[in-house]
Amino acid sequence: MRTSKPKTRGDLHAHARKRVLERFGLQLNSHDFRAIVERIRQQHPDCKFLSKRSLCRSVWKVAYQGQVLIAVFDKKRAAIATVMTCAMYFGSSAGEEEESNYDNPASAKAVRKAQR
Repeated sequence: MRTSKPKTRGDLHAHARKRVLERFGLQLNSHDFRAIVERIRQQHPDCKFLSKRSLCRSVWKVAYQGQVLIAVFDKKRAAIATVMTCAMYFGSSAGEEEESNYDNPASAKAVRKAQR
């Protein structure tokens, strides 16, 4: 059985850096990713918790450099694992409309249930 090496913070940043460039056209460096991580940790008003994926990964909506990013945060490694657009996360080209349902926790649960 083939096993892969454990992911490191550097591996996660390299992947996230590629995805930000591919999906938003932004070139973010390590300082930018540290700033985003600190905003998430401090629950800055520009960051909004969306969901929890596992014990160590959670999904956040982050406003950064004039863009709205959906960032998967790895708590164990204190790093951004990947970055998505709103449409990718909410599953439609009208992601912004569905995003408004996440303002109310009860309707957020209904949206997630409907997406299954």
